[in-house]
Amino acid sequence: MLLDVVITAGIALSVYYFNYRVPQRFALPSMAEQGTLYAGGPLQPEGSSAGSLPLEGKFADRFSDTVTTTDTSYRSKDLSITVTAHTLGKGSNRVAYYVADVYTTNIRCFRTYFSQDTYGSGFEEHLTKMSRDVQAVLAMNGDSYCYNHQHTAGALIRNGTVYRAEPTSADVCVLFQNGEMKTYSPDQFDLQQVMQEGAYQSWTFGPSLLDAQGKALSTFNTWDYIRKVHPRSAIGYYEPGHYCFVVVDGRQTGYSRGMTLEELAQVFDDLGCTAAYNLDGGHSTFMTLNHQVVNHPYKPEHKIVDCLYFGEVS
Repeated sequence: MLLDVVITAGIALSVYYFNYRVPQRFALPSMAEQGTLYAGGPLQPEGSSAGSLPLEGKFADRFSDTVTTTDTSYRSKDLSITVTAHTLGKGSNRVAYYVADVYTTNIRCFRTYFSQDTYGSGFEEHLTKMSRDVQAVLAMNGDSYCYNHQHTAGALIRNGTVYRAEPTSADVCVLFQNGEMKTYSPDQFDLQQVMQEGAYQSWTFGPSLLDAQGKALSTFNTWDYIRKVHPRSAIGYYEPGHYCFVVVDGRQTGYSRGMTLEELAQVFDDLGCTAAYNLDGGHSTFMTLNHQVVNHPYKPEHKIVDCLYFGEVS
């Protein structure tokens, strides 16, 4: 009996190691598949005018012709980022979290990146290294796309390219070229439709945190473990060009216990977001500003597989 348990455990560990730890490059969809999905046409070429949003006038006071930066902020002609620290509760119930409020005049400032610039599994880096590699101003861990192919799979769109086109049981978050961000339940999501509408990024982890009126949800499309108290990473949306990143530290008694999904949803409701989406959390919860870690992760040595970030457009 004991031998059977040992053998079973050994097989499980071997499968895990091969599937997730041994570096493996994933195949890309064919050009024909890309063309079928992206009926809306290719992305505009890179450049300062590509992806411009009509925000220069609306939020003119947020931007600056000269770059100014502090330990908690950054401002330029295309970006305005302010990071604030927050706490709730006391003692063993204390929670510490950070909010990065972001305005941008150009959707191309909002990008995603695979660790080691490689689409696959087993490729990991510290977020600080990834941030330096892509010259990010603000960065946060993503949905750990390569670890969800068995239980959620789903579409994977990064910087306008479709890397994966599979069904999913999870909620999906999509950022569009016009700056809008929407979340979808599995039965609502249509990959070809969102590509025709100009999908730019997508994430499959979830769940969605707000309802159609921007109010905190109380029930969530996810499994029981994710509903419990954890360190958290999530993205919020106000309107085109205005977003926020939120990270919640956790598993550190007396400093921060983490949050439930209900508590996280309420944060975005209180912020006034119209949509919000939970990303991978736990030991993957990291945020950097100017390549320095903002929060206090409970496993600071941990490496991650992908990130989303804001940076200048060359």
